Amino acid sequence: MNTKYLVYPDRIRGGISITIEVLIFLGFLSVLIFKNPPILIFVVIIVLLIFFLLMINNEVKKFLKNDLMYEISGNGIKDMTNKDHIIDLSWSEVMKIEEVSNNSSLQIGIFASQNLENHAELAKNVRVNMMRNGNHVFYNILIDGFQFRKRSLQRIWDELKKNAQNANPSIVVIDYVDPILKKRRKK
Repeated sequence: MNTKYLVYPDRIRGGISITIEVLIFLGFLSVLIFKNPPILIFVVIIVLLIFFLLMINNEVKKFLKNDLMYEISGNGIKDMTNKDHIIDLSWSEVMKIEEVSNNSSLQIGIFASQNLENHAELAKNVRVNMMRNGNHVFYNILIDGFQFRKRSLQRIWDELKKNAQNANPSIVVIDYVDPILKKRRKK
């Protein structure tokens, strides 16, 4: 049975981001309304308001669209974060999956190599690199934990591990081990 695990943007995380951006926008707007700032600060605040308005607009559009980001199945993983360049990798092409720590969140890295025959869609620099690598294109898909809550990211990681190990046991799987918790366990 080949079930698909579909990964959509985290709605709660998106809602929290929009709320924070609106509150910051309102804070800057209140400075303009209730204070009489000097002209330089006035101009800076106007620029910041425009910036936050554009950012809020972008976040709301993404929130309402709710486009599919990744599809994980027994056949492989499909990265649809860039609609112009969808990456579809089978588990036989995946070399390693790992969960790593970033400064502010966890990330899931998927490293793969694909033997590509269709050169028409590739950019010039990618073609040159591919020729040097014997027609192999190397992919690195990063699923950023900043876009998901911890529980959602853990579900994605569990699905990746399960499908990868079932389909291709030779895939290297590296779980993240928190060094602080590791020290505490040793004591």
